[in-house]
Order: sequence, then C-alpha cells, then structure tokens
Amino acid sequence: MIRPCITLAFAWFSICLATAETLEEMLARVNRNYQLPGMAAIAFRGDEVLEQACTGIRCQGKTDAITRDDRFHLGSLTKSMTSSLAALLIEEKRMAWDDTVEKLLGKKIPAIHKDYRTVTLRQLCEHRGGMPAHSNDSLWKELWRRSLTHDAAQNRLWYVGELLKRPPAQPVGTFVYSNSGYMAAGLMMETVTGETWDVMLQKKLLEPLGMTHTGFGPAATADAPLSQPWPHTDGNPIAPGLSADNPAALGPAGTVHASIGDLARYGQWHLRAGEKKEVPALPPASFALLHQSRHFLRGQGGYALGWNEVARPWARGNAWMHTGTNTMNYAVIWLAPQQNLGFAVVTNEGQRNAGKATDDVCAWFVKKYASGK
Repeated sequence: MIRPCITLAFAWFSICLATAETLEEMLARVNRNYQLPGMAAIAFRGDEVLEQACTGIRCQGKTDAITRDDRFHLGSLTKSMTSSLAALLIEEKRMAWDDTVEKLLGKKIPAIHKDYRTVTLRQLCEHRGGMPAHSNDSLWKELWRRSLTHDAAQNRLWYVGELLKRPPAQPVGTFVYSNSGYMAAGLMMETVTGETWDVMLQKKLLEPLGMTHTGFGPAATADAPLSQPWPHTDGNPIAPGLSADNPAALGPAGTVHASIGDLARYGQWHLRAGEKKEVPALPPASFALLHQSRHFLRGQGGYALGWNEVARPWARGNAWMHTGTNTMNYAVIWLAPQQNLGFAVVTNEGQRNAGKATDDVCAWFVKKYASGK
C-alpha cells in the first residue's frame, strides 16, 4: 500500500531537534513515542552510508533486540524492484514496455476481455492498466485458500487469469493503485523467461547488488521464530506462517523483505542511475524512464514505474519515494537525485501510526542532510 504525498512537504521544519541528539537517540525516542516494537533507519549518498541505526525488539513481549542485519518486510517498495526487473529484461531484448497483455499472455489465458488485450506492460506498472484497486472479494478469498495447496506462480497465473476475463475495473488509462496490475506484470515476465518472478529478481537484481540479507515473504520462519522481526498489528505480534504476510502470489506487488543496509544498496543503485558501469547494468535512459512520470501534475506529483515522483523544496526539485505495508509492517524510502541523497526507515508494526513515526525519522534526516532547504 502507499500514501503518495503525505510526508516531508513541511514536516522537516515542524520538528525541533536538539543538535546533540544522535540517530540512535532519535530513533529510540520515536519508537518509544509511537509505541512501536522496533525500527531501523539509514541515510546514504552515492556509494557512502552516512549513518544507520536500529532500536527496539523483534517481538512484543520478548527481549530479542533488533540488529542492523535484521530483515524488515518492505511491502510495496517491491514494486520498483519489479519494474527494475522489467527494465533489465527489456535491456536484454526479452520484452518491451509496449508489449501487450494479449501478446504475452494470450496463449496462457484464454478469453481475455477485449478491453484488456491492448493494455501494455508499462500501463500495468504505472497503475493505469484497468486492474482493480482492491480484491477483498470471493476471488481474493479463494487465493488465500489456494495458498495452502498451490505454489505462488501457479496461483499468480490463476488469479490474474480470472481478473483478465472480467471487464476492467475502471477505464484503461485511469490511475488506480493496483497490486493486481503488478501481479499481471510479473506474470508477463514469467511467461517471457520461463522462470518465476522471485528467481529472476534474485538472480538479476538482488545478487548483483550484494543484497545478501534480502528474501521473500515473512522474515521470521517457524524453524527459527525469533531470529528475525515479527510483524505486528496494534502491538500484537503475528507468528511466522501464512498469516504473517499476504499470499505469496502477490509477490511482484509487495512481498520482499530486506535489511536496512540492503535497502540502501538498492536505493544507491537508483541514485547512481546508470552513471557507473556496474552490474546489474542499465543505461541512464532506462533509469530516467523508471523515475519520471508521464502524468506528472504540478503540485500533486505523479507515478512513474514503481516510484512516486513528487516535488519537494528540500530535494531541490523532484524526489522519488514509495511507502510499503502489508498492514503488519511499514517501510518508506526517499531518493533526492539533485542532492544525491537517500534515506529509508522500516518498522515491524503496520498500525499504531507507523507511517507518522517513519515520517518523523525522515524529517530528521532532511533537517540534517538536505542542503539548500
């Protein structure tokens, strides 16, 4: 999920900070004020980590402390990773942004509704492909049931196929934030390559970036339950298992978890935007397409490809950001290319004003590191 334009328009000047307060002290204060179990935060420029810290506990009622390498669920921050994966496949000439649903999925999914047939990969990743915003219906409930007996890729094919047989939920071209659209985009990539979305993402993006503390689904597992943070809802911990995340079929829309350091590596790759020869390799033009909305409205921002593009004075222009939550965790990342600055904040609580808490931490980073505010 996403809160497109809440933060940092004015928050940075509304917080009075003691100059002697360290990141560790500030993070502990915010975590305590909002009664969260734990948090982690990081600020970075280019190849440099400016500072990072963590605070709190992995599970309410336990004493296991959060560590710097702990993995937090990123929710919809996954969407920009899926769009980045698409860009890598496009660079390999495996597919194109204007490839249509009919072209890539027509053989797998019979009876695609006529209004979906010309929807493109790019439209799906821009949330303009006509796919529904919410799926709290019988189809979504059946997807949960199928998660007990079918793997993620099988369920993704089934679920997207059922949606594409129906008329679009709104006119194609209309912006409606849709997890289903990203599931369809992931399925298009799977059809082209013959590999599952998670295998591709691991091989083409996560491993080359050295994101060794990154994975999929709940960070904690049943065989090592307190080795990683548990998700929480209003202070109530959710034990490892199916209920600790959305169905795995949702993967391309939001099931990645990562350490705060790995998230920074990913953010730095986007900040460099192809200016260095590195793996995974994308030219600057590909990054520009990922970052720049075709439907940018002055004062309101726009949605590019997995990134919100929003104007912020402290960023000296447009910033790229996204929030993510599976309702049991919360994450946010900001990139300010004109400042060569980025920061990210994560918490293992999805309610209890988790978004406001991460806003406060981001505001602290802006006040400290954004010059020319």
